[in-house]
Amino acid sequence: MRHHRDDKHTSARQAALLLAVALCALCGCAEKEPEPVPPRAVFDHELKAPSAVVSSDPALRPVITSNVEAVDAWLDIVRRFKVGEAIPVDSYEDLLALPAYKMVGDERQRGNLNRRILKWTMESIFGGDEERSAHAAQRPDLVDNYTYLHERLDTAAAFNGHVCTPALLDSLREDLTRYIAPGDLPERITVHFFAGTPQIGFGDPDRFAMDLGLAIAAGPDRTAKLLASRFYFTLAPRDGVEPDFGQSGAVILAGAFRMLRLSAVASWLGDKDAIRFDGAHAQLGARADHAPVMRENARFALERISLMMSNLLGPGATGAQEKYGNKIHNFLRFNDRYETCGWAMADAIVAHVGEAGLREAAGGTVSFLRAFQAAALAPAPEGWHGPPPFPADQFEDLIVHLQTY
Repeated sequence: MRHHRDDKHTSARQAALLLAVALCALCGCAEKEPEPVPPRAVFDHELKAPSAVVSSDPALRPVITSNVEAVDAWLDIVRRFKVGEAIPVDSYEDLLALPAYKMVGDERQRGNLNRRILKWTMESIFGGDEERSAHAAQRPDLVDNYTYLHERLDTAAAFNGHVCTPALLDSLREDLTRYIAPGDLPERITVHFFAGTPQIGFGDPDRFAMDLGLAIAAGPDRTAKLLASRFYFTLAPRDGVEPDFGQSGAVILAGAFRMLRLSAVASWLGDKDAIRFDGAHAQLGARADHAPVMRENARFALERISLMMSNLLGPGATGAQEKYGNKIHNFLRFNDRYETCGWAMADAIVAHVGEAGLREAAGGTVSFLRAFQAAALAPAPEGWHGPPPFPADQFEDLIVHLQTY
């Protein structure tokens, strides 16, 4: 019986010891390895919930809000890698099913993300799986972006505090409403942030998606400019149809100049000549447009367009329009020519009459082209070499064409 009581005492002592260890751990007495990537609230105490919303001034239209649901879901997978947990395949499917990823799924066919490439890349970058590196290398844009984010997880986890602040969203709204009347914009616009490839996507008229790596590499001020550019291009009122290869030649010819006007204002709003990214980003760091080079490229492109239009306008040009009317759109849509030419035309207008003149002209394609033509014909400021004007007769025929189609 005594031996049995000793066993009971021993068991009681063990239970007490275990309880003491547990209490000590709860009180912080026992040492505990910190999570390599703790919950985002540890990084940003202002966030009371994982998907906290940041908003511009709610009293001014449009109210622009952030949505970081996709960032939270992505960070959850990263955290699980860091603590050695197994990641079920469903986690990647659930991630890609979120609205932010859906908005960029059709942006460009070759750039679509899928469960397999996302899994391989995250296993390679965050899980240290060297065998997956060869598979992940199929998407260097994703690898470069995730490598950049891997070194900035604290910023990603506190994104609403470090990048997407109310000040950023207020600045975005102010830039946008300088060129689009608030009444012509949705009452509310939501920006869904996600971690994928560097791009800005568009869903419904009031929903956009922006990559986390792109935003961090750009910084808050430039992120506001990039979003303002995309918002304008998507939301600006149209004054006619945009070019589509299913249209008649005459319609697509007119549509190319409408697209040029939209691209001009969007590129100007986005500070295309001044946008710079963090040099540590392998893909974005080397990107930089410079005003003198852009003006020279635009000069070449617009001279080429003028030659292409030589038999596309005026009486008797109907047959040529049907056969060759798509050539200008096809020329401009490659090598960033819509944005480069548009920016240079806006730049010429601002150099001539200031940004107020650009805002006044930006509402329609005809008014924009007239403002550009006047600026291109005016004496240029010293040291400034902008794009050339259109030949006078050709320009008037172009205006008539735009007023017809």
